[in-house]
Amino acid sequence: MPLVNARKTSISGNATCTARSTAPMAIHWIPKIIREFQQKHPDIIIQVIEGVEGELADWIQERRVDIGFISLQKNHKYQFLPVMDDPMYAVIPENDPLAKEAEIPIEVFEGAPFIITEYTPGSDVHRVLRKNKIHPDIRYVTRNEFSSLSMVEHELGYSILPGLLLRGQQGKFVKRPLKPTITRQLGLAYSSLEDLSPASKTFLEYAKNFLLDD
Repeated sequence: MPLVNARKTSISGNATCTARSTAPMAIHWIPKIIREFQQKHPDIIIQVIEGVEGELADWIQERRVDIGFISLQKNHKYQFLPVMDDPMYAVIPENDPLAKEAEIPIEVFEGAPFIITEYTPGSDVHRVLRKNKIHPDIRYVTRNEFSSLSMVEHELGYSILPGLLLRGQQGKFVKRPLKPTITRQLGLAYSSLEDLSPASKTFLEYAKNFLLDD
């Protein structure tokens, strides 16, 4: 999920922002926001670097970056502007008997073969499993969600993935709502308005309005 960091003015006189991102938002939100933002603010350069969930929240809290597009992590200290609730889905191989079900009780994953991204503090899927006291048989640990998705397609196990990441994805898998319904809250995070540079404040306001209108 993107983290935007306003750095010193570049040699050309432009302000530079570094966006750090996990895959879902880098794919579905960041390109649209940057394209329209830079049409109106060509003097602010946006750089995008992908990272993993847990470290992004830490970077904001430690003020190593200015703005993040992240899921809410309640144990971190930062300001948070919610923009949407993102449902979590069970991801099942298309030929698995569970694929016939309209929704998947989360208890199904107890002891079941499971594929998950590596643990980081604040990881949404790890949080869901922990909160619901589910202990799957974790067969494979991946670096990113697309690797997990590929392994599900090859019938190596089940997974739970966020709706934003699954948007537009097709393959030899099905996604099914979890029972009970589980969501994560996505939004814009920053340490404080006082710490933001003028460039980052401009980007924060633009991104907030863009996402609320999307």
